[in-house]
Amino acid sequence: MSKKITFLILGDLHGHIPTFHRQDFDAIICPGDICSDDLRFVTDENYNPELDYEELSLQKGRKVLEHLNSYNKPVFLVPGNWDQTPYGDGQGEYTKDPNLNPWENIKQGLSNIHDVEFTKMLFNGIAIIGHGSTSAPEPLIIGDLDENDIKNLDSRELFFRERFYELDKLMKQEELPIIFISHNSPYGTTLDLINNSKSPVNNEHYGSGIARVLIDENQPLLSISGHIHEGVGQEVLGKTTCINSGFKGDINVIVEINLEKKEVEKIEFLGISADND
Repeated sequence: MSKKITFLILGDLHGHIPTFHRQDFDAIICPGDICSDDLRFVTDENYNPELDYEELSLQKGRKVLEHLNSYNKPVFLVPGNWDQTPYGDGQGEYTKDPNLNPWENIKQGLSNIHDVEFTKMLFNGIAIIGHGSTSAPEPLIIGDLDENDIKNLDSRELFFRERFYELDKLMKQEELPIIFISHNSPYGTTLDLINNSKSPVNNEHYGSGIARVLIDENQPLLSISGHIHEGVGQEVLGKTTCINSGFKGDINVIVEINLEKKEVEKIEFLGISADND
């Protein structure tokens, strides 16, 4: 086993084929929003009733996945809020029917694409664990509750409570170094601060509470996220290096991990600045 492993990290691609500023890497990490977000730019004035915007979004996402798959390197990812899962809570959540999951369909037949949402995969002595789909601070109700309290939780509260404990258990049971992939950036950091005058939540933190608590309590080696486009950069929380990886693939983040020392050895941001839209 090599003593060093190099990851190429690509942030929210939104249907765009990414630019690769380096070719020498062992695996790719994508923290979600693979499919297009074109629908958010549709207005009453430019709406075309002959277009199926949801299907077009999926088609672009499929092309992105096919492109990433073609490099014959493992691609570890989670879905974002534009990736049409039945359990998302973002503006791109088209699929309300739990029996439908377009995100699953567009991954079919791509052998190098590995979705790690709510699960764990091992790669070269590293455990990769994921949390995706969400676009805003989740309702995070954790701790001891009696049966009546649990019955009074609404479906979103119950869903995120259950997912938190699934992920927390995976982390606590793991002895290998952990890379945690979260679509939304950890709450209350420089990585989730909205800096966009067009946004109704400008100057507010809008990251994932689940990601933040999991990082604080379990201290994975590395946390990879996106979603907050203007939050591209890095921050350290305890022993965890946290990275917001940018937008549309114009930015590549190169992370080198020393497997022998079990530490992040190098982080390099390549490409142009993140888009603030």
